[in-house]
Amino acid sequence: MPQQPEAKFLHDLTEVPAGWPLATVIDAFAYLGTTVRHAPGLYSAVFETARGTRALQAVSHRLAELWVSQPAEADFWLQLCRERFAKQLAGK
Repeated sequence: MPQQPEAKFLHDLTEVPAGWPLATVIDAFAYLGTTVRHAPGLYSAVFETARGTRALQAVSHRLAELWVSQPAEADFWLQLCRERFAKQLAGK
């Protein structure tokens, strides 16, 4: 597979660089997940495109791979999020 040149923006990714750690992939997933589907106003024309969706799919796929291959680190991030968002998760 030919190597992708460095993408300037997350929504331009067609594959996730192999060197990205789980934390970076989680950040990219969270960012793309909110902007691709819910970007208001000016940015919605940019993010609600096929390339934004394609980037989100690439990041999602890589996140799933890393989640399975690094269960201890994945569990750490999951616990951290549960603690940080306890009130929201409880519906308060």
